[in-house]
Parts: sequence; structure tokens; C-alpha cells
Amino acid sequence: MLTLQASGGDLVAYFVALVPVLRAVLPYRWWYRVVGDPVRLILSLPPELTRKVLQALVTVPGGTRDISQEPDDPIEVIRRHQRRAVHGDREPSGGVSLAVAALSVREKFGDTWYYNPDRWPTSDGYVPFAVALVEHAGAQALDVRRSLEVADGYGLAHAKNPRQARQQMHQLAYPSEVC
Repeated sequence: MLTLQASGGDLVAYFVALVPVLRAVLPYRWWYRVVGDPVRLILSLPPELTRKVLQALVTVPGGTRDISQEPDDPIEVIRRHQRRAVHGDREPSGGVSLAVAALSVREKFGDTWYYNPDRWPTSDGYVPFAVALVEHAGAQALDVRRSLEVADGYGLAHAKNPRQARQQMHQLAYPSEVC
């Protein structure tokens, strides 16, 4: 990205720097032979459209605030958006920050899962942000499920009619299929 920004007005340097950026965002897949390589399609667009596609592809998530009130230094704006994406907003947003999600999945699945250049098609070999967030949500759901199993067991042991409570839990655990 720094090479892309440093290319300035040189069109050749811009396209030479643009290809690795696009390939990092859109890694090569075998089906591109059938449907067409999106990197080549993007490079064949007019410069204005290429710029808009590039902005949409490499936008750092979490940058929804109005940056018109912030300093004009573009490098500082990019850094601020990246920090906000990793550490989250200070305002309660209802979601988990990327730093917490990455730490959780790294602790749960290990470093060889978190950093695996052969598995993850990213430019640095680390797990993609979206995968880390999805895996964190799934692991958190499984942890909550285990807690609910313990709570259900406690409720079953202290139920007034344990047989009826056990039948109700059995119906919830093994619902009958509707054909």
C-alpha cells in the first residue's frame, strides 16, 4: 500500500504496485479460468472506476465515522482507522473487537492455526479478519452451550417433577423431524 501511495502520478509504477495489492485481496482461484480473473478485470476498468473498486476492496472496517473533522494527513487517518478496527470503538457497539477475537481464537486453536501461510491465502499468512471473527463467535456459542448444559443439569436435579423435566429436555435435544 505504501508503494501504491508513493507512486504519485507515475501510471506504470501505480499499476505495478496495484497488482500485488489486488492479488492480496483477491487471491488466485482455479475457477478464475472459467469466469475470468477479477484482478485483470479491475485493471481493465477506467482509472476512476479502478480507484473506486480499490477503495471498496481495501477499506479498513470500522471507518464509519465522519473524517471531515479529523486532520488532513492521509497516513494518520489510515493509522487511526486501522487502530479502531483492531482495538474497537470505545463506545459500546454490541460487538467484539478484532483484538479480542484474534486473541480468543489464537488461544483456542493455537498458533499453528492462527499463522499458517499454507492454509490462509493472505499476504502475511495470518488468519483473515473475517474468519477470526466468525470462529470467535462459533467458539463463544459452543462455550455458552456447555454452560447451558450444566445449568439444565442443575435444573433437572432440582426439578419438582424430574421425569417430566427430563422428557422436556429430551424433546428439545432430539426434536422429531417434520416430513
